Amino acid sequence: MAFSRALPAQDVFKAVNFPDSFAATGYANSEIGWSFVPAVDLLVTGINSSGIQVSFWQGSNSLLATYAYNGPTTCHIFGGAPTNFQAIPPLYLTANQAYFISSVNPGPTLEFFIYSINGIGGITPFTTSPYITQFGSYYHSTNGQWLPTTTPASENVNYALLGPNFQFQVVPAPRVSIQLQGSNQVVCSSPTYIGRQYALERAASLPSTNWTTVSSLAGNGTVQKWTNAVTDSTKFFRLRIY
Repeated sequence: MAFSRALPAQDVFKAVNFPDSFAATGYANSEIGWSFVPAVDLLVTGINSSGIQVSFWQGSNSLLATYAYNGPTTCHIFGGAPTNFQAIPPLYLTANQAYFISSVNPGPTLEFFIYSINGIGGITPFTTSPYITQFGSYYHSTNGQWLPTTTPASENVNYALLGPNFQFQVVPAPRVSIQLQGSNQVVCSSPTYIGRQYALERAASLPSTNWTTVSSLAGNGTVQKWTNAVTDSTKFFRLRIY
């Protein structure tokens, strides 16, 4: 018997939104970026940047992924931050976890565009997606420190220095297929996402508090498969995602 679920196309959202109009610019001698906490599980599907490299961090010191950005940067854009997004393999971000995103150039300085909440000080306004919470702007120094971009530091929630931006989808329900192949082998397949771990587990009965891991792997952005022999003592399988 096979179990599967088909899902409709998912909407795509921008993390930071701003009008297509002129924005003030600034320069930094370090990486520029911002912190955030997703309100729900997200799949990052695209990036843009004022520099040629974008990095995602879990917390302030655990590097998740780094991408080369090939789109237009500040030296090729007039008036405001880029609005086109470069596709990347989906990156999984977990709800209620703190993340940072940063932009960098290989040269001595990085140019960025400046936006403010509600147009404070006459600066072009920005908003964040409802799925993005606890926004704050930061510099990322060469010694790994995240430093608020404003004085006082608490004002960094009111200003966006772009720098980086990303687009995302809300994570859909898992699409898992479990099939019996022949008379003695089960095959499980599922889309996998970078940043998540997957474990095929088995049990002899339901309900069970004794699930045994058959095999585990890291998500890589593709559909992956797990196989296991079926015996008289193994009757139930599940895919655990963590």
